[in-house]
Amino acid sequence: MAFIKNISQNHTLYRWALCTVACLATSGIFLCASAQADTLVLKDSRQLKGKILEETEQSVKIQTTNAGIMTIPRDRIESLTRESQSPEEAKAEEALLHNKPYDALKIYETLWEKTPGNARIEQKIGAVKDMIKDQEDAQYKALFREAQEASKTDQYAKARAKYEEILKKIGSDTLTARHARRGIAVEYLKECAKFKNVIQYNNALQCLKQAVAADNTMAVAHFAYAQMLRDQVNLYTQAIEQMDLGVQEGMKFFATPKSDQDDLQAFEPSTMHLTEAQLADARYDQIDLYFKTGQKQKGVEACQAILENTNLKLPKAKVDRVVGRIGEVFTTFDPTVRLDKQKALEGFDIALKYNPDLVLAYYWKARFAFEDGANAQAIKSFDKALEIAGRTKEVPPRGIQLQRAKALVIEKEYRDAIESLEKAIAATGEDKLAADDRYESLCLLGDLYLQIHADSPEKAQDAFSQAIQAQPETPRALIGRAKVNRLMALNTIEDMEAQTSDDKKAELRDRATQLRTTAIQDVDHILDRNKANYEAVLEKARLYKDSDQTSEAVATFSRLIKELDTVIATTSGTLVRTYKTITAESYLGLGEIEMKANNRPSAQSNFEKSLQVLPDYAKSYKLLGDLSKKINDFNSAVKFYSQAAAADQQYPDYELLTAVAYEEWQKYKEAKTHYELYRKKGGRNPNIQSWINGCEAKDASSQK
Repeated sequence: MAFIKNISQNHTLYRWALCTVACLATSGIFLCASAQADTLVLKDSRQLKGKILEETEQSVKIQTTNAGIMTIPRDRIESLTRESQSPEEAKAEEALLHNKPYDALKIYETLWEKTPGNARIEQKIGAVKDMIKDQEDAQYKALFREAQEASKTDQYAKARAKYEEILKKIGSDTLTARHARRGIAVEYLKECAKFKNVIQYNNALQCLKQAVAADNTMAVAHFAYAQMLRDQVNLYTQAIEQMDLGVQEGMKFFATPKSDQDDLQAFEPSTMHLTEAQLADARYDQIDLYFKTGQKQKGVEACQAILENTNLKLPKAKVDRVVGRIGEVFTTFDPTVRLDKQKALEGFDIALKYNPDLVLAYYWKARFAFEDGANAQAIKSFDKALEIAGRTKEVPPRGIQLQRAKALVIEKEYRDAIESLEKAIAATGEDKLAADDRYESLCLLGDLYLQIHADSPEKAQDAFSQAIQAQPETPRALIGRAKVNRLMALNTIEDMEAQTSDDKKAELRDRATQLRTTAIQDVDHILDRNKANYEAVLEKARLYKDSDQTSEAVATFSRLIKELDTVIATTSGTLVRTYKTITAESYLGLGEIEMKANNRPSAQSNFEKSLQVLPDYAKSYKLLGDLSKKINDFNSAVKFYSQAAAADQQYPDYELLTAVAYEEWQKYKEAKTHYELYRKKGGRNPNIQSWINGCEAKDASSQK
């Protein structure tokens, strides 16, 4: 008993050990561990609690907790209540009656596995273990004491030798043997620390190897071994093996009754006790090792497992990293990983329970939504991530404004997208875009400037020029610059036609020719390297059309339509929309050629075919409106212009075209309404107020 006090004063079942040993000493019967007992109520109101050993018609024999075995005549008994226990418990107690505590322990442990959390069974397990331990310690307490004394003075080998001596004399499945093995492991860990302090890493590594060999249930030993192994690239595989074993033992440790946890740590310094925080950190390191060795499937599964187990309290920074790992794998659609998007999304939601202000969780929820085509949800999650980052002064994920802008473009929220891109490009420090993201942002910004500010393409020209400076040979920016120069050439031709001076006309004609030549050079440069760059081919066809090279334009548009019909059928994802847009633009190009040749039915047919490819394509409605207005069919013109405005609510010029058509139709009130809508949507023509005033005057005059 004295030895029990020396080694386990803080043991939660210490008092059970004392109680059990006292009972065994007096009666040899296992009764005290039970929270319940058989009860005899006597006619004089006294109660006897214990274990019913025998019943006859004349008497009942009971083993009481305090008075030993008693035989009570039936005529003195008021009532008899038996303890509620299973047959297995009865077998365990029978084993104890025959002094077979190891058999009893196995029965109770089997019961615990079937009914985890059963407090009564846990108490009995603890009491039997203490009984066994007390019996064994009585035999080996001197050796334990010598081992502990040696350990206090850092005589690691001597301490281990004493524990080894115990193991030679005792069964391997006993509680004392477990303590001896744990003691050996602890001595190796302590010696490892000494070797590390003097930079003798090979010796330290050998100590860790011996520690896990001595006690393979000690999670912290596996973790320490794995951490040393991972410092050497060629030992990553072994590091993963040790980390996996440690995590497995750690999870098992926290699933055991508290008494088992205390028993396992009986010979550890408190600094070596396994904590939930240590297990969480180890699981994070395990994830890191999986990804370093290319085992992404296991890595993702471990990420999801760590987020699902909310008892493992990871620090916020590590939750961020775990969420990021899942996001990176799922949004790159790595073919080596079996995707379970729903489980990943559930993981992000669980991560938000750790920390409701987890920016990265909202960011990846947004990316997942974007990949699934749920753009409105993506924008909402991007906005939430940015709101939290602004409130907490946290640096948001790099490129978030670019990703948000992509979703906004699909939703046709062009002005908001431009604002996001301008912020991304202007960012500095930790917010500064990576080179590839900056290039993509500049190109997308250039495209949007062309769409929103086609009447003043200088901003688009500047954006594409910056992109070309960053990546001179990348086709997207070259195509963008070609588009700008083609548009500026068309604008220059319009200016030329409005001039009266021959010299000015000649100057503008030369300017238009130069712009168009530069555009052709950019497109040809791309096509020389890749003849299947469909965007470049489309721009080449448009340049043919603008230069009145009609046969070449028709042939190129037609070839694009034919080739892309096959390509679209075998393509998925966001590229489908891109290819469909090129096909729709090719039909529009053919239609414009026919409209210029006054072949109205053929022009209309091509415009309508473009809508079959992209039913919501605003530009198709716009050209149908132009075609109708050309023959003064104002009813159809305003219908088509209104459809264009509805399909692309951010582009103000469709409202302007609608207003002009209404004004020519002499419907001044409606014209005024659409002029005002043009201004409200950001239209910048300086004549807008005079047009509104003119409509008001004409409307008033028509009322007289």
